[in-house]
Amino acid sequence: MVDMAEAFLSDLGFRNIRARHTGRAVRIEVDPDQVSQILDTGMKDRIETYLKSIGYEEITIDPDGYRRGKLNDGIVTKKSLDAAGLRIAH
Repeated sequence: MVDMAEAFLSDLGFRNIRARHTGRAVRIEVDPDQVSQILDTGMKDRIETYLKSIGYEEITIDPDGYRRGKLNDGIVTKKSLDAAGLRIAH
């Protein structure tokens, strides 16, 4: 389903596309410069209609757009703890 969603968005002219899939939910990320275009009511309705037709029940459009490494935000590493002067309790 992810491949179909991303191909559809590409055919509509969107760039830097990611469809983040969790069960029957999908979060769409596109180039930050195109977020306003994807949030346009007509475009959003067209996308939601297609995504529902291929099996998604919950569709979210990320208002910040796509950014490489976004899924790593919030991951705590030893290096980030060291930099903050913190340590892991044993």
